[in-house]
Amino acid sequence: MAIPKPMPRWTDDLITGDRVIDTHHQALFKIVKRLALATQIGRSAAQLDGALKFLHGYARAHFDVEDARMVALAFPYIETHRAAHRAFLNRVEELIAAAAARSDHEALAAETAAFAVDWFNRHVRLVDMPLIEFIRGARTS
Repeated sequence: MAIPKPMPRWTDDLITGDRVIDTHHQALFKIVKRLALATQIGRSAAQLDGALKFLHGYARAHFDVEDARMVALAFPYIETHRAAHRAFLNRVEELIAAAAARSDHEALAAETAAFAVDWFNRHVRLVDMPLIEFIRGARTS
């Protein structure tokens, strides 16, 4: 089974300057990358349920912190950002339910890894970027 492409890649342009959000983003990056790599070596099926529940819980906590920052800074795109977070959590919940109902855990693990890698690459780089720029601008004003 191949590693989903492109793999998530942490770069310094993702740094917001908000220590908590940056720490969370780096941890989410590591979770997603670990899941994708586990798929490559065939170990993700056995770890899928725990990985999904951990990802869901960690993402939910992170989204709550981001939401508080967006409210505090009066971020103008807060509803769009919240919708992206809800969509992510809904998809992870669907994958958790699928893990409980399906027997093809290896295929589900690959599907989960592909989803997580794609989400990380798109969300952090595209959806979070306006928030990152807004936080940076708020820090310089």
